[in-house]
Amino acid sequence: YDGAYPTPEMITDEFVDSITEHRNDFLAMKKKIASADMKVSSSKLDRLPDANLNLNVGTTGNKYSDSPVDFANSGFWNIQGANIGGGLGLSMKLGNNEKRGASQQAVAEYDDAVNEYNKARTELATQLVNSVKNLQAYRKNVETADEVLALQNSLYENQEVLFTSGFINADTLIEQDQKNLDAKSAYNQVLIDFMTGVLQYKYLTASMLTVDASIEYEEKEWNYPTEEQDMPLE
Repeated sequence: YDGAYPTPEMITDEFVDSITEHRNDFLAMKKKIASADMKVSSSKLDRLPDANLNLNVGTTGNKYSDSPVDFANSGFWNIQGANIGGGLGLSMKLGNNEKRGASQQAVAEYDDAVNEYNKARTELATQLVNSVKNLQAYRKNVETADEVLALQNSLYENQEVLFTSGFINADTLIEQDQKNLDAKSAYNQVLIDFMTGVLQYKYLTASMLTVDASIEYEEKEWNYPTEEQDMPLE
């Protein structure tokens, strides 16, 4: 691990979870699960039977009596001589099939939302592992192509010196120049592959990725001597 991207071994559950916290599609799926969960809870409450509590209170009699018999035969006895009677009733309605069906539908929607999230998360983990494996391969290809290009550049420079000195003809120099161009073309292609892998990783992680500047190709410029450099020193 060079600080630019993780290795396949670093794609753990914790790493994937951290990615889902920044991906808008996963955040939307989490909100969908939360909404479905609330719908399930609401449907369960709605399935509870309706209950009505009835309390009836009335008074009977208006005669004051000290008789223990009258006290025993009355309901509740107050000091004004009135007998107070009451009743408590509870009526309940059983849940209907419509509410039961709505509850089952809510549970099914919740299960679908959870399954959708788990499937997407599994696919993300697989994609991340494949992505970093590709990045490792692409980077190695870039480093190899860079070495080949540096070698071909060096050979071309040597051939140019030999040509200037008259030791080789123009055909030999042109042949080496073509090898140099082929090496540069191959390097550019593997660099494109690597940068494509970088963009894929950035998409999967929804984050910026630092690219090691050492793999970037810089076009070599030939520095010819200027008139001032050709002038003899005084």
